[in-house]
Amino acid sequence: MTESILRYRLVKTMIAWCGGKRGGSEHLEILNLYNSHTPLPRGYAVKPNDAYCAATVSAAAIKCGIGDKTVIECSCAELIRQAKAKGWWVEDDGCTPKIADLCLYDWQDSGKGDNVGAPDHVGMVVASSEEGFTVAEGNMSGGAIGFRFMERDGKCIRGFICPDYAGMCEEERIATAPVEPRNDTAGKVRYYAHPDYSYVTVCEVDKAAIREIDFAETMQPRETLKSYYDRQTDKPGLVFNAGFFALANGTPCFGQIDEGVVRVNDTRYNEGFGTQYKGGELQYGTFVNGGWHDFLSAYPMLVRDGKALTAWDYATELDYKAVRSIIGYNADKVYYVHVAKPGMRFAEMAKLMEKLGCQYAMNLDGGGSARCLLQGKVIGTPTENRAVDSVFAVYLKDGVKVNPYPVPNGATLRKWNLNVTANKWLQWELNERGYDCGAVDGVFGAKTNEAVKAFQRERGLEVDGVAGAMTIAALTA
Repeated sequence: MTESILRYRLVKTMIAWCGGKRGGSEHLEILNLYNSHTPLPRGYAVKPNDAYCAATVSAAAIKCGIGDKTVIECSCAELIRQAKAKGWWVEDDGCTPKIADLCLYDWQDSGKGDNVGAPDHVGMVVASSEEGFTVAEGNMSGGAIGFRFMERDGKCIRGFICPDYAGMCEEERIATAPVEPRNDTAGKVRYYAHPDYSYVTVCEVDKAAIREIDFAETMQPRETLKSYYDRQTDKPGLVFNAGFFALANGTPCFGQIDEGVVRVNDTRYNEGFGTQYKGGELQYGTFVNGGWHDFLSAYPMLVRDGKALTAWDYATELDYKAVRSIIGYNADKVYYVHVAKPGMRFAEMAKLMEKLGCQYAMNLDGGGSARCLLQGKVIGTPTENRAVDSVFAVYLKDGVKVNPYPVPNGATLRKWNLNVTANKWLQWELNERGYDCGAVDGVFGAKTNEAVKAFQRERGLEVDGVAGAMTIAALTA
């Protein structure tokens, strides 16, 4: 698990509780999580009528599996004391916090000079910018759980607790790395919601799992992805829209080569992705290099030599927020990324692909064309089923199996929980590794519980039968 995933899971937990109130199911879950933590801070169990802002942020940490690594308390003053001892306390009202950092308040602040008063309240930052940030909090007015917007360096800010989440993830990586899973394949395919953008779906394919990547024209003048997929006798594991085309008549745009035949050649759009021969590895290059079996020019290129670009040349006209399809790769993986509404501009897309670790990445046709099928089923949330002019088809090696369910980042799966899709993902992964859950039916019963324990035992994890952050990370490794 990475630092960004951990921060995302904490924020997701807090946001899920917002809208709750004292006495409601969210409040009761918070109290149960906090009061069941061992050791219980100062031996005090939070009562239903107690202030519970500090217990709320503590419960989020406990639920995400880091209760033994971070600050846990039901007192704001004690949270600060613990944070100071760990070197996490930031005595700066003007700090620009990151998501999942904690914001402490002093309601008696005069607004003059640095606030050094006693802390009254705490919440978790769930969105942040240089101008201000949004905080999710328990025990707001009337005992509610909700949001508060704060301006940077605003009145009543006492300071911030900025936990070392990166260090927590490093501890987990070291703890889980030595033991290898059994019955695993040489290469994997997995997809998931991006930890920082709920509207972004990432599909990553290990190169070790790929037999061939094919850039191909569809049945002319245009064809839906489903029609293209259904026509193939050799089914691609992954197929997604590719090149730009004229909506009026399907005419392809920019630079495209399919099986050595030049479909269109506009020399203004020279760089892109291609293969040198059938079954060759996807690689970056320029149209004029020649020798391409398949080639598609970028409009625009987003990442080059591992660095996010900032200039878009002829593609500047398309630099607005829109639904997007993106392809990228590095030494080990090929990525397809679907950006749903509200969409992204190029700079944000480039940074996203850089952070995923892409050495090269480029924008594909977007809007209503943006669509991806994984083993014939749609992933992400496309806006329409538009017929397209060309596709990228990724063919997998024999024996590579694909979990049809998304990785449930941020979930904590316990016996008899009702998260059917996440449970199916878990059961599929365990069955493939030889830990028998029985049918992949989404019911986390006794058999699944025992399979989880067996997996945890072999991986050196805490054997509790709960598939939390560390267990899910081990299953996706």
